[in-house]
Amino acid sequence: MCRVCLLSWTFVSLVVLVCGHGAGITEVTQSTLPTVLHDNKCVFLYAIQEDCDRCKLLYHTFLVAAQNFRNDKSIFFGIVSEETLIQAFDVSSFPGIVYYEFGSVVPKVYLGDVTAGALTKVVTDAMKADFRKLDRQFSLMLTKHNYDPVMNTGQHYRLVMLHEADDEDDVDVYDDIAETFENEPNVVIARINVDFEKKLKRHFNAVEFPSFYWLTKGTASKKKRYGGSLNIEQMISFVNKEVGLFRTKGGRLNPYAGLIEPLDNVLNNYGRALYEIKEFDKIRTDMRGAISKLPADTDEELVNFYNELLDELEEDRSIEVLDETRNRIYRRMDDVGPLTFDQLIRKRNIVQKIIDIIGYHLLQQLSKEDFNAPFHGSERVVIDEHGLEFHEEL
Repeated sequence: MCRVCLLSWTFVSLVVLVCGHGAGITEVTQSTLPTVLHDNKCVFLYAIQEDCDRCKLLYHTFLVAAQNFRNDKSIFFGIVSEETLIQAFDVSSFPGIVYYEFGSVVPKVYLGDVTAGALTKVVTDAMKADFRKLDRQFSLMLTKHNYDPVMNTGQHYRLVMLHEADDEDDVDVYDDIAETFENEPNVVIARINVDFEKKLKRHFNAVEFPSFYWLTKGTASKKKRYGGSLNIEQMISFVNKEVGLFRTKGGRLNPYAGLIEPLDNVLNNYGRALYEIKEFDKIRTDMRGAISKLPADTDEELVNFYNELLDELEEDRSIEVLDETRNRIYRRMDDVGPLTFDQLIRKRNIVQKIIDIIGYHLLQQLSKEDFNAPFHGSERVVIDEHGLEFHEEL
């Protein structure tokens, strides 16, 4: 049965007739909520505020989560913008995720990371199902109903594959690429089934399938044909380069993630000073100069973390504090959401970078003394008097 959905979002401003393939996001109000609860075993709602940029940014993650349950008629996915209903749910941050567990009429507010994987896990838990057995999809199926809200926000980098209905093997490969960037909120890995969405096909100039198009941030960004083949490593490398990311297949962050090169360059000049805990006034002056020239979108939390590490070194008067901080980060990785986990990985990389800067200084000192340090694989490892390990890639 079709549903008429007035998606009262300023940046969308359209009436959606929801029915058929790929549909299922419906506006819910105080007057329609009782019927929704009566007719469905599990309800999952995306609560938004007018002119909420973060709501627009993360909407595609909600769509992917809903897509994973598109064949389960007992689960309802909706969107809420009515202020009185949002207040009744006691939502305090946006987007808000409100859900009703299997058979329950008592709403719960999800407070974790808003990623497709995390939201999918919430749904399976609410349905008392096994998340591990779910046949998940990672690339977003674009339809005439969700194309504009996803593609026209101006907040995302977008990779789009146009494919035919029987290109199942290509979709599986493409999903591996989408999984890699699942935790990057400003990257959308989407696809269009040209056999089902013939009107969307007209937005592109594809004559053979699969075909790939890349769109940078901005509402006026032009579609650029990706000329390479469907190769996982090459396409991951392409997205990493275009966006400035450090993802490896499967979504892990490589050791360069989180590092801020201008700040590392400053610290590289002070290897000895860091080791001996001196000249910190000069270090901070140079750091302030480098920070003032950073791009506006630089992660402020990571910039502050560099300064926090300098504070810890100066206060503790020992480089052992770096090892303690690294171990503390590892302990915090237990039982956190995917975005928090990634941020901890970035911070760990920063700590390791400073350890390696100090270690490189020690290696230089040792080389002057003609000391042959032991080799382990492709790295020279030095254990100093404090017990810290320093790694030099050779």
